[in-house]
Amino acid sequence: SACRRIGGLDFTTVEGGRLGVQTQSGRTVLVEISHLGINSVFFHDLAKGEEVKKMVAAAKAEHKDRQIVIGIDHLDLVKGTLIKLQAYHRFLETHDDWKDRVVLIQVL
Repeated sequence: SACRRIGGLDFTTVEGGRLGVQTQSGRTVLVEISHLGINSVFFHDLAKGEEVKKMVAAAKAEHKDRQIVIGIDHLDLVKGTLIKLQAYHRFLETHDDWKDRVVLIQVL
């Protein structure tokens, strides 16, 4: 998002989890993103709670025959939510056989 905000440049997702940034001269620059870690103890403890267990059971019941991928993010463009959604979209475009076998549940 900084490429767009500051430089007015657009980007695309590139295989391997990188961004391809188009410069004004037409050159593509690859950008690799290093995310900060998450508080895994917090999420581990949260997952043990009854409310989360009910939500998981409901998701499994609704999407019986599908693999469920869950993303948990703050609503912050720096955290990579947009990139995750683009990667999921690209996965479905390149793996047509998964379109009816997987669902992404994004929690913000």
